[in-house]
Amino acid sequence: GGDGSMLYAARRIAGRQVALLGINRGRLGFLADVSPEHMLAHIDQILAGRYVSEQRMLLVASVVRNAKVVSSAKALNDVVVKRHDTGRTVEYQTFVDGGYVNTHLGDGFIIATPTGSTAYALSCGGPIAEPGLDALVLTPICPHTLSDPPLVIPGNRVAEVRLHSTPSPKSRQLDRAEVTCDGELLGRLVPGGSVRV
Repeated sequence: GGDGSMLYAARRIAGRQVALLGINRGRLGFLADVSPEHMLAHIDQILAGRYVSEQRMLLVASVVRNAKVVSSAKALNDVVVKRHDTGRTVEYQTFVDGGYVNTHLGDGFIIATPTGSTAYALSCGGPIAEPGLDALVLTPICPHTLSDPPLVIPGNRVAEVRLHSTPSPKSRQLDRAEVTCDGELLGRLVPGGSVRV
């Protein structure tokens, strides 16, 4: 398949000592870089021991509600918190290892691996990180301010996005958000709830 197939397969084999080879049968091929017409030659080379393997970082995301984990999943590319309601912004706070970083107003927030730095995070103005780096890329989605830049932090840190728990100033409605891991829905955030990565 394409990159979506690679992301799915990577999550399925995570934690096992299994190598993954991508043969690009999809539209995008950033992760699946062997073309179908060269597939047999590449497989012969791999079986003969002529290959280079790479280790890639995985994220573990947990949706937390009332101090309890309600759902968890892994991601090779990114964990995304995005607004639930079209045409509205969402207000949220970010923390790293429990320390407050910033309060944001915008369409959401991306926590990406170096592999995912060239995906959604890049289209939102985030930096490109070398795939072997041990780092997290934190990128706001369409922030409603001029001073909310992306951040790069060490990969062993815990990043948290907490949905604001009071009504937004312009409306009496509470913010709602969804959390996805590599594009797959992990859960919904309610005011005061958070996702820890």
